[in-house]
Amino acid sequence: RDLTKAYGGDALEEEPFTAYDESLREEELERSEVYTRAEEYFAGLLGGVEMTRLPSSKSVSKISALERHVSEISLSELKGVVEKYGVTESNLFLSALLFTLNRYTREDTVSVLTVSSGRDGVRLSDTVGMFVKTLPVVSTVNSSARVSDFMRSVQEQLYSTLGNDIYPFTRMSERYALVPQVNYVFEGGMEAPLMLDGVCYSPETMALDAVKMPFSVIVSPSRNGYRVVLEYDASLYSVRDAELFASAYNGALSNMLASPDARLGDVSLLDDTERAHVLALSKGRAMQYDTEHLLVERMMMYADADPERVALVDSVSEMTYGELNRRSSALAVELVKLGVERNSFVAIMMPRVNDYIVALLAVHKAGAAFVPVDSEYPNDRISYMLKDSGARLLVTVSSLYDEKSKEGDIVAEKLLFLDMFDYDTSFDASSLRLPDGDDMAYMIYTSGTTGLPKGVVIRQKSLLAFAAWCSDDMALTRDDKVLLHISFSFDASLSSIAPMLYAGASLHIVSSEMRRNMVSLVEYINNRGITAGVFPTQMGVELLNQFDTCMRVVALGGEKLKPVRTGGTVVFNAFGPTEFTVASSMYRIDPERKYDSYPIGLPAQNTWQYVVDADMNLLPAGVPGELCLSGIQIAAGYWKRPDVTAAKFVANPYSDSPDNALMYRTGDLVAWNSDGELEYMGRMDGQIKLRGLRIELGEVESRVEEFPGIASAAAAVKEIGGVQHLCAYYVSQDEVDLERLKEFIGETLPDYMVPSGFMRVDALPLTPNGKVNRKALPVPQIVSTVEYAEPETELERNICSVYGEILGSDKVGANDNFFESGGTSILAIKAIIKIINLGYKIEYGDMFKLKTPRKIAAFLEGDAGAEQQNAVRSDGTDIADYDYSAINEVLSRNVFSDTKEYPRRSFKRVLLCGATGYLGLHLLKELIDSEVETIYCMVRKRRELSAAETLSVMLMYYFSETYEELMGSRIIPVETDITDRRFMELLGGKGIDAVFNAAAIVKHYAVGDEIDRVNVGGVANLIEFCRRESARLIQISTGSVSGTCNERDMGRMSFDEKSLYIGQHISNRYVLSKFLAERLVLQGIADGLDAKIMRVGNLMGRNSDGEFQINFGSNAFVNMLKSYKFMGMYPTVRLTSPVEISPIDCVVRGILSLSRLPSDITVLHPYNNYTTDMASLLFAMREYGFPIDFVSEEVFAAKMDSMMKDEKDNERVSGLLHYGSRKGERNVPMCNSFTTTMLYTDNICWPMAGDDYAMKFIKVLDGMGLFD
Repeated sequence: RDLTKAYGGDALEEEPFTAYDESLREEELERSEVYTRAEEYFAGLLGGVEMTRLPSSKSVSKISALERHVSEISLSELKGVVEKYGVTESNLFLSALLFTLNRYTREDTVSVLTVSSGRDGVRLSDTVGMFVKTLPVVSTVNSSARVSDFMRSVQEQLYSTLGNDIYPFTRMSERYALVPQVNYVFEGGMEAPLMLDGVCYSPETMALDAVKMPFSVIVSPSRNGYRVVLEYDASLYSVRDAELFASAYNGALSNMLASPDARLGDVSLLDDTERAHVLALSKGRAMQYDTEHLLVERMMMYADADPERVALVDSVSEMTYGELNRRSSALAVELVKLGVERNSFVAIMMPRVNDYIVALLAVHKAGAAFVPVDSEYPNDRISYMLKDSGARLLVTVSSLYDEKSKEGDIVAEKLLFLDMFDYDTSFDASSLRLPDGDDMAYMIYTSGTTGLPKGVVIRQKSLLAFAAWCSDDMALTRDDKVLLHISFSFDASLSSIAPMLYAGASLHIVSSEMRRNMVSLVEYINNRGITAGVFPTQMGVELLNQFDTCMRVVALGGEKLKPVRTGGTVVFNAFGPTEFTVASSMYRIDPERKYDSYPIGLPAQNTWQYVVDADMNLLPAGVPGELCLSGIQIAAGYWKRPDVTAAKFVANPYSDSPDNALMYRTGDLVAWNSDGELEYMGRMDGQIKLRGLRIELGEVESRVEEFPGIASAAAAVKEIGGVQHLCAYYVSQDEVDLERLKEFIGETLPDYMVPSGFMRVDALPLTPNGKVNRKALPVPQIVSTVEYAEPETELERNICSVYGEILGSDKVGANDNFFESGGTSILAIKAIIKIINLGYKIEYGDMFKLKTPRKIAAFLEGDAGAEQQNAVRSDGTDIADYDYSAINEVLSRNVFSDTKEYPRRSFKRVLLCGATGYLGLHLLKELIDSEVETIYCMVRKRRELSAAETLSVMLMYYFSETYEELMGSRIIPVETDITDRRFMELLGGKGIDAVFNAAAIVKHYAVGDEIDRVNVGGVANLIEFCRRESARLIQISTGSVSGTCNERDMGRMSFDEKSLYIGQHISNRYVLSKFLAERLVLQGIADGLDAKIMRVGNLMGRNSDGEFQINFGSNAFVNMLKSYKFMGMYPTVRLTSPVEISPIDCVVRGILSLSRLPSDITVLHPYNNYTTDMASLLFAMREYGFPIDFVSEEVFAAKMDSMMKDEKDNERVSGLLHYGSRKGERNVPMCNSFTTTMLYTDNICWPMAGDDYAMKFIKVLDGMGLFD
């Protein structure tokens, strides 16, 4: 408008509100409650959140440059959806982007950046100025939610964020370590033309080449629909990446709009045309083969046709097909005599000799299935396999069995020693029972997650199908000589045996010694004219890269293939799980093609292979997903494990014939490449978590291998100095500059995926089946992340020496961070002890605040700056800088009136958070015994146990009762936690009327944001949930929020139920987090939230029997008692020191009673109003049998000093180090008269901690091993 006026020469109006005025307004707001609320909002939104990173391509430019991909899309349904569901165009496109990223990354919580105009008021609508703000969008993609509900939730979250946009992104980025990855912009309204003097002008986009973000999605309305521009960093993403993402984004948009009331989990990224294309890719070519004769029958046919042809060769003998047939028949007859029945199992434990194949075929001729047993296995594992399979017979040789017997017993019902068996005895072949296709062929035991192996059962027809296509791919004939190198106990050995039998070729079984000697192996291959072989990947790559052989064809499998020299050999990259009969695909390597990574190929003949998301939707090319296999090769399942079988072998939603009715979920992560081939990307369960962050080891390894000079690499997590570190191991001819390598890795991977430990090795250790043996990788040195700084003072040198000794490092610099160098909270105690022994006073929290030798030295030498740094929290939190007026008004109502009624309300359905903790479990028991109808229990996910199992185990421990009959009906375990915002959707609409939050991180100090994320961010989530559900929040807090004060203030300070901030000091992160959580709750109450805060005290053993928490070692009070026991003394002047002891069963009874009080009562102190003194506990310890003398302060201090200097004793007194106060500081006195009175009105009173309780408590602690 102003431009039109100016062009026409008209006078312009002066702005009533300028950009400068807005900057002054924002500066003023930064000191207001509005800013504080915004800060707290983003603490809840961003705590523990990582910005979502779109997986980067391997085929990219080395130079960072901006590239664009532009597409036009027409969405006819859009306006109808916008009008019906009240979602803006911008938020609809944003929702589709978040959903697409969820499918690309498989992360439920997706985080991107967006921008707003910043013109949220009418007065800014025409103001000239730059008001654009960068804002985070964090969304949880819940597959069970409706599409329309998801879109609305995204919009609601963004609107809430816009309402708090006073808090700048620069501070968010700083505080939460946000690294921008994906940016979203909707440019609505910018397409309007401008008329000037009758001429129409259209906006033109400036061609900027600077890379702002790794990946940006910019949507704007166009004449025929919408224009989607993808801007991306060409050093991270390729043109093909952009094309594939644009197609997937368009598919998500179209399908979400077409079915807004569908489950989000049913939305695909594919349109109908793309779906048909992907289904065509998923189907292997049809192949005709001999289905009438199983492998054993084909062998018999070859024996009849050419009995003198060599079938088997081992290190000492040869065997013809005729002899193989006769010997296997003779042995089969003997097996039947020994009681082997059809479809039973026979275990085979043999050295690498021809008779292994004889035994295998004999088992089949007896109609049974074989179980290969590796003699390298421990005897316990062998006995387990025999017992689990029900194999009543073990076929072996006497020498091997005798050798194994020296290690202990092998429990086998019957034994058959082949070296003592007379093959020449006459036999009646009529007793043979040849199998049919549906009979079992073999069972292979694979590792189980519980530590016990599980058996995979394969049918005869599946083995035949595999042999047929594998023989066809490798073009095997009866003239081929196939090398058997792989261990008999692995199903990969059948990739040599089965195709050889199918083709009628000969099999050469190399000895155990030759398997490990590559020079001897190559000599054998060339001398014997071996034409085909199958090898573990690592072994095969080394063989082909270093030697020339006469082999015509080689298959490699078991691991991701590294660069390999093919020469004149046809090389296959084989892939497939045990559960799909050895292999599901073999990719023939093109020697003329340059590979970023080797594909695993197309689906094998007569098989189907699907790439799906977590909801079993087909995925387009370029999007990683789970590989699911279907077809005749699918296993019969896991032996005697119907639960696991049902989870992994599922109905095929894309079935079009009985042959592919079932599919096997492999857990392998794959993607279709641009050539329609499958590429292996790693195991879905190969992701590890380090310090709460997800890391794909394969991704780290691939990046390390891209560094010039590195031939191969492996990554693993190793414990160094008591802490877990991501470590990289590499093979290279020359030394590698580790700093350059770290920088190189960090160019494409986030900081947490850059290893801290590196080691050059001559070769990567391998398992017996040829995979990298991560357990055998040695522990490397940690590479410092900061430039080495020489210690300058004697104290700095001493502290560096302490660090080095504790962390196992030879060279520690003055600026090295203790925790980044491998330190833990336990190791911090050791460091404190050693520094104290140098003659300095340092406390537990100082290590977490100062971290480096230089800062600690400056603090200990009295540097004022260091002292200040010690006193102020790193994120600048100052509890005094807050307007507490509304909170104080809420607190002022916590007074008793004898003229007032205090009715108790009842609860029907409650949510209990922290249900498996000491307080949480006792609160659960109290709720079970109450009138509450349904109790939803949050239980954090554990790998070994389900939520219900975890809860039952803990209930059994404390109450000798699992309450199994209530699980799923009255007690509903829910596998989630308060930091996972998905619980709101999971538990919303259940009619929950009360939420008890006993969940907390109770460590007083910790590195990182874990304490704040749970104790503050989690509470913010619960507040939001309670508002939505109109539920009452019962927040369990601690009396420690009363803090400390100077000695001179002791007389005038008291902390009761009307108090929050009274000028106290707070010295550790745990207490500060609980204070901030209380502040959030109380501010919420001031704004209408129904909530109560319960400040508990010193939680001790039950009053009924003294039973204490299972993790007693983390309790500071009992650790102090432990220290006094080992010292054998206590200062006499402190005997009358008051001790508050709250038996846990009394505490939860009080909490439940107080939680029912009217809503105007908001803060309560359910701790014991009766105190005892230290003397009562120490006399009980004496009476129990622990000699404790009462001595002067001087004697006590001397004894402690002596024990601190003793390496054997110093950890025994570490319980006295944690929670000391600064000189002149005292705990603020607390009062709970109001709470005690309220309990009296419900006929509840606290027990007095008498001698019998003390004795009972000490006895329980000793029984738990505290004093050992």
